[in-house]
Amino acid sequence: MYDKKIVKGKLKSIPTFGDREALQNDFVITLSDAQGNELIKQSVEDPLNPEFESYGDTIERHKMSLQESEFSFRFPYSDEIKSVKIERINNSKKQVLFTQNF
Repeated sequence: MYDKKIVKGKLKSIPTFGDREALQNDFVITLSDAQGNELIKQSVEDPLNPEFESYGDTIERHKMSLQESEFSFRFPYSDEIKSVKIERINNSKKQVLFTQNF
């Protein structure tokens, strides 16, 4: 049995950024309209090289290197959004990883 509940809420704002703010190996996700105009553009930290913290006498950060990884991206629904593109920043160049038209 499934239950459905609708409540009033507020969606967090999506920060805008320029290409300079994206770091090496970060993913850039672009949502576009039917004409190819960018509606939303957001960066995601590299999911293949996550950083973990360990706690002992001190807090230490460790980077892991993964062959595969899952990540999610949330955005407000809009009828205008017709495509999503995921790119990876490598040496100031963008490599297209995924494109999907709706």
